[in-house]
Amino acid sequence: MLYTVKDACQIHPMALDYALGEQIENLSDVIDRTTDEARAFFGKNHITRGMAQLLGQGLKRLAGRSEQAVFEFKQAMGGGKTHSMIALGLLAKDAILRQEVVPDLAQAAPFQESKLVAVNGRLNFEQRFLWGEIARQLGKEEAFVKFWQSGASAPDEQDWLDLIGDAPTLILLDELPPYFDYAITRTVGGGTLAQVTTRALSNLLSAVLKLQRCCIVISNLSGSYEGASRELQRAIGNFAQETNRQARSITPVDLGTSEIYDILRKRLFQTLPDRPTIDAIASAYGRALAEAVKSKSIAKNAEQIADEIHASYPFLLLQSNKWD
Repeated sequence: MLYTVKDACQIHPMALDYALGEQIENLSDVIDRTTDEARAFFGKNHITRGMAQLLGQGLKRLAGRSEQAVFEFKQAMGGGKTHSMIALGLLAKDAILRQEVVPDLAQAAPFQESKLVAVNGRLNFEQRFLWGEIARQLGKEEAFVKFWQSGASAPDEQDWLDLIGDAPTLILLDELPPYFDYAITRTVGGGTLAQVTTRALSNLLSAVLKLQRCCIVISNLSGSYEGASRELQRAIGNFAQETNRQARSITPVDLGTSEIYDILRKRLFQTLPDRPTIDAIASAYGRALAEAVKSKSIAKNAEQIADEIHASYPFLLLQSNKWD
């Protein structure tokens, strides 16, 4: 007997009670997540090859066992950047969770917990500016008061070294283009806040290279802002040049592979049939559809069709197996 998708798969209740706002993860929330909430996050999110690369190298850096300190995601909006940053943040701050989710990495990169900074550039940080927000989240706001109290001024490399120290520290910088978009409108001396921000963050990157257990992850600095104003492109480009000299690029989701199906399966379904059942379904569909080759309506053989169905199960079948 060949099962329909409805017979073979148990859909997740969340998929039927869908609210878009609940599906969009906010980087700022990662700091306050409990261990149970973190477990729920990993329960519904697939670890892609790109995410695994970030977790492996990022956690080793925090343990003082990697020379790579800066990572940048290069992918368009919706490509899993924020999810990957949240995953690293949750694991960095919780040694118990690391043992549960990535036990091999926990053993290869041992440390207790990391200080965590998660900055969403869609917030303006009007009073303290972006560097002051980093200091606040590290619990050292007073150390950077002089860099905002009398107007915006950039901390230098030594200021960052003194602020961060030797403890494992993870700094996540997401959605920086909106912050630069705001910063180019603010006059500071003979320039703009965007220029001061570029200097502050460039000095931060320079300092991190000297801190053996500090790691920075930056999300895409261009993406949907390629059509932005010349001033915004220049502001983002100046910092991007500094980042490119030090950062290792990571693609969180390879859209040219079947990873997108893996992500959807984890999100939408609680249970799926075992491999023999999927093999039988894929083979049967492959044989049936290959009959169309005889009429030249499909130019693929049964084996090709079966392979595609198996890799994408159950999504290519949903059109003919409507969910009631």
